[in-house]
Amino acid sequence: MDAADEYSKLSTLCGLSPHTLRYYEKIGLLLHVARKANGHRDYTEKDLAWIEFLKRLKETGMPIAEIKRFARLRSEGDRTLHERQQMLESHRQNVLAELERIHTNLTKISSKIVFYENLSADQNRLDLELTLSRKVIIRMAMAIPTQP
Repeated sequence: MDAADEYSKLSTLCGLSPHTLRYYEKIGLLLHVARKANGHRDYTEKDLAWIEFLKRLKETGMPIAEIKRFARLRSEGDRTLHERQQMLESHRQNVLAELERIHTNLTKISSKIVFYENLSADQNRLDLELTLSRKVIIRMAMAIPTQP
């Protein structure tokens, strides 16, 4: 299996494109990936777990520069645990604030939908009343005797 096949296989497993995986390696997010005897990368479950964590950071809005900083600290070992924890706590606060903003906007959007539903229901009620009124007028007109 060649290097492109390895990227393709990993891409399928983790949901990132081969281009993104190569980019992550290039910028230092994927370090110390084992190599096979033929020189091709040999990704492990640990590598996959790390990629999944990187995806979570990115999907929750952590800037790539911060993700790179986190990856660098991780590569430095246990002496950076406290700093990494602080980074994650700060990021969690940012995510919670974003969730609150999204919730507020979703509530406003839902209110607007209810407003439109009520308008539509009111219009349907008015249309029904108008139709009934027309029928009454027609019946009344039909009941009036014509003059010879």
